Formats: sequence, C-alpha cells, structure tokens
Amino acid sequence: MDTATLDEMRELLGEEKTLARLADLATDLRSRFESGKTEDLAFDADATILTAGLFGFLDLSNLCCEVEEAYRAGANMTLLQVRLNEVQQQVLDEIETLRTAA
Repeated sequence: MDTATLDEMRELLGEEKTLARLADLATDLRSRFESGKTEDLAFDADATILTAGLFGFLDLSNLCCEVEEAYRAGANMTLLQVRLNEVQQQVLDEIETLRTAA
C-alpha cells in the first residue's frame, strides 16, 4: 500500500470519511472476482482500478490493469484470477488493520 496516497485521501476527506470509503471499498471487493467468467473478471478489474489506486492500493490497481490487457489479448486468465484473489485478500486485510487501528 502506498501510504502517501492514503495520507492524501485523509487530508482531502478527513479521517472519518476516509475510513467510511475504505469500508465501502472492502464491501465492494468482497463481491468482486468470484464468478470465474473471463468477461466478469475483466469487468470487475475495470471497476476496481480507479478506486484501488485512489486509496493507495497500487498492487491491486496495477494487477487490474494487467487483467484488462490480458482480456483484450485473449490470454488465459487462470493465473491472473489466482493473483487477483491473493491481492484482493491482502487489501481486505490492510483495510481491516487500518479500520481497527483508528
């Protein structure tokens, strides 16, 4: 996680709203990347790129860009699905840590 980016969001929104938006992101992420369908995976990746990046979760944002590129190229998405699930869980864990520490 890029803490400088998260700190910028805290300055912009304030701590309370930042935590609320992080909770929203966590809720959204729990419903993403589950169907196993290539089209859904690409759609979920596209929907996640901006928000993940805004809050400093650059690994997830960058991986979602990779997923979009692979989808457009017709590549096999199996390994990307595994990586997405791992990074998704890391982000959910980080959000929980941030919310608990507040």
